[in-house]
Amino acid sequence: MRNLVALLVYLLIFAGLIVLQIYLSRMESPWPGRILPILSFALTLAMIIGILTITAVRETGNTEDPRTEETGTEIPDVPAVEHQQTMVVASIPVTLMVFVWGNIPTALLTIIYFGERQKFRKKKQMEKMNIQDLE
Repeated sequence: MRNLVALLVYLLIFAGLIVLQIYLSRMESPWPGRILPILSFALTLAMIIGILTITAVRETGNTEDPRTEETGTEIPDVPAVEHQQTMVVASIPVTLMVFVWGNIPTALLTIIYFGERQKFRKKKQMEKMNIQDLE
């Protein structure tokens, strides 16, 4: 039940953002309609930077295995450079997945922006044609 409420809240927020994007895209100036897609893209970049930072911090932190003290057996040493490269390579699929999934809202907001601006341009062209017909 709690998950359903959270899902409904997220859907309402996203619906509100879509309505806001349509409103901003219909304004005379093109810049207000670009705000939400830019913010969405920036949020995705922040998530990716966070993932990469956590991976880097995890690599430079304590690399000792706590199981060595319990069992008394030593784990063979892995060179630090190879270990870091392995972790960076392992984080690439996660980073790509976050980039793709995180930019779905960016793509939707951008499509709305260009769709509304196209309508706006057609309306402007019709007004110009009407003015030319009157002359």
